[in-house]
Amino acid sequence: MRRRNVLVIAPHGALGGAVARELRRRGARVVGAGRTSPDEGVVDAFQRVDLAATDWPALYADAAAGSPLDGIVYAAGVGTFGRTGAIPSNEARSAFDVNFWSLADAARAAADRWVRDATPGCFLAVLSIAGRRAVPFEAYYGASKAAAARFLESLELEVPRSIRFVAACPGLIRTPFRSRTPWRGMPEPRAEGGATPEETAVALCSLLEGSRWSRVIGWRERAIDLADRVAPGLYDRLVLRPRVARGISP
Repeated sequence: MRRRNVLVIAPHGALGGAVARELRRRGARVVGAGRTSPDEGVVDAFQRVDLAATDWPALYADAAAGSPLDGIVYAAGVGTFGRTGAIPSNEARSAFDVNFWSLADAARAAADRWVRDATPGCFLAVLSIAGRRAVPFEAYYGASKAAAARFLESLELEVPRSIRFVAACPGLIRTPFRSRTPWRGMPEPRAEGGATPEETAVALCSLLEGSRWSRVIGWRERAIDLADRVAPGLYDRLVLRPRVARGISP
């Protein structure tokens, strides 16, 4: 059986690194690309790129190294959190630049390559539960993730079934991602629980390998997603609005 050849975008992050290590544990050759080098041993090879100005076809050709590139994991992301009216427009646009526009360019280039070469492939984007339902104080972040999810779903309908575009939506993950981003107009809310990067990486790699299990990752997140479908607005009324009200009231 041929060894899988996977490119991980942004393997320097806690989640991207966990995905790269899990893929290597499963026997894949893993190439990384991004603005920051990962720790030694996380990937087999690394190429430094600026996501806003990446020549995606050239990057994919280099990453293939003579073997079909059959997997791409887009783990890059920019957060913008806080009261929507307090978020500067440049920060909102920066989130869309990475979370949507760079991702869309990367996905289009992958589709072109796999269709041209008549080879199978899977492009997996690490998005967020905020891309499937409204989350207070994550308006721009959630909107960029929702746009990416719908783009990938539409793109997948335009290519052969051997080519997959997966919009994975994990919930809270225990990484420094949210705390590294300034919270505008409010202090950062306390976050409790959440999965480890390693737990989430296992679920993401299963999706990459063709699992038909839910693309929403996390039992709590799947329950919320199901509730939204069965009784729209229920989670908002019972959980989110009271939570926001407690934060506003003395």
